[in-house]
Amino acid sequence: MELIPRREIEKFFERFMEDLEIPEIPVIPRLVRPSVDLYETDKEVIAEIEVPGVDPKSIKVSVEDNVLTVEGGEEKEVKEEKRGYFRQEIRKGYFKRSIVIPVEVQAEKAEAEYKNGVLRVAMPKVKEEKKSAKEIKIKVSK
Repeated sequence: MELIPRREIEKFFERFMEDLEIPEIPVIPRLVRPSVDLYETDKEVIAEIEVPGVDPKSIKVSVEDNVLTVEGGEEKEVKEEKRGYFRQEIRKGYFKRSIVIPVEVQAEKAEAEYKNGVLRVAMPKVKEEKKSAKEIKIKVSK
């Protein structure tokens, strides 16, 4: 069963609402939740988190018990002048995202880099010790 990405669902509903020509009602605020890609190479697990427009100095990254947590951002700006928005979609504010890492990683050796609005966290995998097979002799009872 293939899962539908969250963005595709959001786009579908946005197009649906636009086709109905009904003005948007801001009843439920949209959550600031950055998108994450999580993948592995032979030696490490990589998380790429979209955080465009966020000052990297305001981001905190931690790995504990194979859970990567990324949090930060700024508090919402208080605007003195009222603007006549027709649409307001830019997400601002504080965010926190925790992702379970499906393989064991070395948290103390994790590194993070911010470039072009994407935070890249590289976490080296714990080296698996090769276990040798031991042949077990069968005792025959009489």
